[in-house]
This record gives sequence, structure tokens and C-alpha cells, in this order.
Amino acid sequence: SGCVAPSERPVDTSASDSALPQIIAHRGGTGDAPENTLEAIRLALAHHADAMWLTVQLSKDGVPVLYRPVDLSALTDASGPVSARTAAELAHVNAGWSFRLADAQGAEDYPYRSRPVGIPTLREALRAIPASMPVVLDMKALPAEPLTRAVAQVLSEENAWSRVTLYSTEAEYQRGFAAYPQAKVFESRDATRTRLVRVLLDQGCLDAP
Repeated sequence: SGCVAPSERPVDTSASDSALPQIIAHRGGTGDAPENTLEAIRLALAHHADAMWLTVQLSKDGVPVLYRPVDLSALTDASGPVSARTAAELAHVNAGWSFRLADAQGAEDYPYRSRPVGIPTLREALRAIPASMPVVLDMKALPAEPLTRAVAQVLSEENAWSRVTLYSTEAEYQRGFAAYPQAKVFESRDATRTRLVRVLLDQGCLDAP
């Protein structure tokens, strides 16, 4: 709205549900289940989320999988980078090892230590999410080219380009996905921050997307 003069902004007088804020399940919904797992996706759907935000890295054998931190030890019962293990191996890593229920007591503080959940592939996640639900894919690992190519292949094979928007804090991903005309890509975080600072300084909204 900072890019439009107040008198030019459209006024929505409708009172439909479409005017309400959308609920996005960030990393699948980190408060209810281990992040970026099929269990988190399942619960987000059950809780009527409007969109799904997932974090993607590349396995050793070139398969896009869902995981956020740099090292597996941050959330799982394994250690080392995601890129050091195959997708099949990551499926047997317990992505729920560090997940703790806020209101649980005793042994149930860490419920997924007794019922492990693996690291899923992007393909599995897309098949678990209704085709009508928007999905945001957050690209983490560098270099960008291998993950860009692998994600593009999955999106093409799953016919999912139209429901997926791609995001990364790294501008290298914006450049990489520019080769795919069907890709919907957020601009880089730094570009957005610079745009907002200029608006706050009354310099106008320059180069608005």
C-alpha cells in the first residue's frame, strides 16, 4: 500500500471471508508438530490453514527434501549436513527428535522420540497437500543451481508450478529461477527491505514489482 497514493487505493466494502487474513502454516506449522514433516502438513490441513510454507534443501543424491537448519543435529537424532545423506537415509532420520510439547509433562515432553517421523521429499509433500492450496518453497542451501534445477524438475513432473511460489533470502535463486518462465518468484529479502526503507523515508516506491 506504500506504493499507492491514499486516494488511489481501492476500497473493499465487501464482508466476505476472502477479505480475512490468510493463515500460513510456516514450515508446516512448527507449534503443533516437528517442522517440515508430513505430520506437520497433516495437522496444518486438519486445522484449516490457508497456505503452506516449506523449507527445501538437496540430499546427497540430488533429491529436494524438507529441512531448514544447516546441520541435522539442530532438530534430529543425526548430525552433519543434509547434503551428506541420500533421500532414503534422511527418511529414516528422526526429524521429531528435538520437538517438545509446551504443555506436556515427563516422558511425553518429547513425543516423537518414541514415534519417529522422517525427513520427507518435496514430491511427497506436494502429493500430501491439496492442489488448491498455495505453497511457498523457501530455498536455503547454496550453491543455488543444483537445488533450482532439482526443484524445477519436481514441479514440472508434479504439474505444480501454478500453485507454488518460490522464496529465498539469496538473490542467486531469483536469478536461477528466471530461466523458468512459469516460475512465480518473490523478490529477494534485501530488495524488499530497501524498498520499505525508501517508502519510510518518503523517497517513493521505486521499481515497484
